[in-house]
Parts: sequence; C-alpha cells; structure tokens
Amino acid sequence: MIQPVAIGDKVYIDGWARANLPANAARETGSSIVIAVQVDQPLSPLPPKRFMHMRAIAARLIDIILATGDERQLQFADVVICPNVSGISLISNRSTDLKKAILAGELAAEKALPEIRRRLKHRATMAASSNTMFH
Repeated sequence: MIQPVAIGDKVYIDGWARANLPANAARETGSSIVIAVQVDQPLSPLPPKRFMHMRAIAARLIDIILATGDERQLQFADVVICPNVSGISLISNRSTDLKKAILAGELAAEKALPEIRRRLKHRATMAASSNTMFH
C-alpha cells in the first residue's frame, strides 16, 4: 500500500481500494498481452481465536475482499505472476520486507519470462499472418 496523497482538496489512495488486480482495465485499453501480478497471499484457514479483536476481523475482511476481486480479474490476464510474499504484511514498512518482496517479484517475473516470450511471439505471428491475408 502507498501512503495517501493530498492534491488540492482531494486525498488519493492506492489503487487497490478500487481494483487490486485491474486486468480487465488493462484488457480494455487494447493491450495485446495482459500480465497480472498477484501479490496477495492466498487465503488459508485461521484458528477462531485469531478473531477475538475487531482489528483481526477487519484485516481478514480486507483479505477476503481482495481475494474475491482478484479471482474475478484473473480471467482477463494472459499471464499471471505470483511472487512468494508469504510472511510479508501488506502494511509492512520494514526495509527487510521490502527487499524480500522485490526479490520475490524479480524471481517470479524471471520464471514467467518464457511464457511471456511465447505469447509475444504468438501475437507477432498472428499479426503478421493477418497482414499478409489482406495484401
């Protein structure tokens, strides 16, 4: 999450509040390939005693809302990158967590490169064949 920013008489917040994984919006721009990066941890069962305080209930509710929204968006992505961010809180401000998240993102992106390249090559081939059909 990014700290809210005031501009004029408005306060802007991180886009996750509206669309945490906006694959559909990317698809609607006409992008030939949509790559989604899913940075939320998968929902896992938690013991009931974890929910004895409102803060824990609110945090779990946010997790459920994000997971549900992300799930609906995945159908619009051609490639989904899932960095291993287990153990890193969404609201962490520790530099060690930041470094761990960046490394996890880099590793996951490198792992996805062959699929991204394959899809780019396929799109280029399709575009070339459609151009030759009309000339």
